[in-house]
Amino acid sequence: MRIKMGTGVPEKGTTVQLRPETVGYRGALAMALRLELGSGHRAIKTARRWTGAGERTVKHRFAGKRRPSGEPLILLARHSDMVFHMVLIGAGRYDDADPEMR
Repeated sequence: MRIKMGTGVPEKGTTVQLRPETVGYRGALAMALRLELGSGHRAIKTARRWTGAGERTVKHRFAGKRRPSGEPLILLARHSDMVFHMVLIGAGRYDDADPEMR
């Protein structure tokens, strides 16, 4: 049997440090990416094109196990309205007059 290209995000044997201060940010980013792009292979490819990141890195971001910082976060926010709004809400900088942002 032929093996499909690409790999899944490993569940066993991977140690992920879950710190309370970053779980919310990672989870919110993962949810924003899945809402905007879905969760299939096409979504992974789209996010890879946006950021130039590797497949495994993007899969970890979609799973909420890793987080982008700096330039990759800005690139995601540039292309994704959901990520952009998540960043604004997380920073406490959303517009109180806009009910859609609450």
